Amino acid sequence: MDKQGRFSLALCVGLLAAVLFLLGTSAQAQSGVSYVAPGGLCGGAAPCYASIQDAVGAAREGDTVKVAEGSYTRLDLQVLYLNKGITVIGGYSTTDWETSLPATRPTVLDAGDVVGRRGILVENDSDVPVWVEGLVVQRGYAGPTADG
Repeated sequence: MDKQGRFSLALCVGLLAAVLFLLGTSAQAQSGVSYVAPGGLCGGAAPCYASIQDAVGAAREGDTVKVAEGSYTRLDLQVLYLNKGITVIGGYSTTDWETSLPATRPTVLDAGDVVGRRGILVENDSDVPVWVEGLVVQRGYAGPTADG
């Protein structure tokens, strides 16, 4: 390969690296929003989940999960397990994802009075904080010797 060919190849590789870097940086800077509603019917908002935990599992650091009014439960050690820095906000309606009104649109995490089942468990080692608001947590029962 001659000198001009090597220069052209190096220029193309450099431009490709710069484009990939810029795409990766902008993707990391943007926070995503996911939606949760009973039955997975979010009134056209997407991505939509029927389970808060599924939405949390799909979320990345810094994302927000908006949860519509209703009662949510899960057959596990906790109804909601948060292990990354995300925001979870309840009190929405499937026709209004802009305004959270938890007093009139209750979003309930129901642990069902099952011994050992927590409402929420947070284990976050990230620099991004976990933020939870507008949720009612009820009937969690970690037991007399368990944490939570």
